[in-house]
Amino acid sequence: MLKVTIPFTNEVVFNPLHYSENQIDEVIVNRFDEVRGEIQISVKSFHVEDIAVYIIQLKSPESVLISARVEQPAWMMNFTLQGQLSIRGVNTSMGLRLNADTHNSLIQVGNTTMDAVIQGEVTLFTVCLSQQVVKKLLTCDENAALQNKLTEGAKIASNRVITRAMHDILNSITDCAENNCLHRIFLAAKMLELLFLDIEQLNQGKEATPRVLKTHDLEKLQLAKKLIGQDLQSPCSLVELAHKVGLNDFKLKKGFREAFGTTVFGHLYDLRMEKAREMLSASEYTVSEVAHLVGYKNAHHFTAAFKKKFGYLPSNARKA
Repeated sequence: MLKVTIPFTNEVVFNPLHYSENQIDEVIVNRFDEVRGEIQISVKSFHVEDIAVYIIQLKSPESVLISARVEQPAWMMNFTLQGQLSIRGVNTSMGLRLNADTHNSLIQVGNTTMDAVIQGEVTLFTVCLSQQVVKKLLTCDENAALQNKLTEGAKIASNRVITRAMHDILNSITDCAENNCLHRIFLAAKMLELLFLDIEQLNQGKEATPRVLKTHDLEKLQLAKKLIGQDLQSPCSLVELAHKVGLNDFKLKKGFREAFGTTVFGHLYDLRMEKAREMLSASEYTVSEVAHLVGYKNAHHFTAAFKKKFGYLPSNARKA
């Protein structure tokens, strides 16, 4: 459904016509531009009949324009998991600023192109459900009411906060995609659940308060994120981390969530679990040794945290 291009090179990064259903496809593109520097784009996609999911990661030191074209009528949900970007519809007045930990919904009429301006690191989780799927699920009255809640002309729902329930779904799909164990029934069920949560939130009229992080603050937050990953065994405290990057602890906590869609400790937890799984899968370390190396003093606490993250015990990691 979604075609991604780099306008200044006219290069098609991702074309859905080249990929088949029921398997995870990934495209990674690295390009160097004398003006913009190195541009990195990664697109993971999974298609099940009339549902398409895209995990898009973009990285550019300078502002760069990326175009996305929706080839057929669809209900489109965009979840910004990291960073900030601006999008606008080509030949329309549609325009929107997307911040981390927020999402929006669009009704696409098909053959529609949107331009996105990105800088820094951006991660998007985009879902496209065909018009046929949405029509089957909603009554005529529900569909009409939903249309009326969208901005006239643009057919776009303003930014809203990604709820905890939405985050759980996004994380479960991302984890399964990374481990190449994403079943089509599981994907379809989760995307329909996400659609339900999206429509429920839209009906409640809860919008996110727009807030744009300053460039120098974003740079400090990115440094904080880098520092967290450098010492999983003995990480510095929140106050120490804030001092190292030149922010107060309140601004660090609030800004980190806005920029990356998770908390400082949530990011530390994710890094520890991923490192632990990597060590358990590829080495002869015991569970207790791994727990210690990723910063857990108590192996039982580590086991509980690992099982909560991945759904199986660390002792079974080599079999997963």
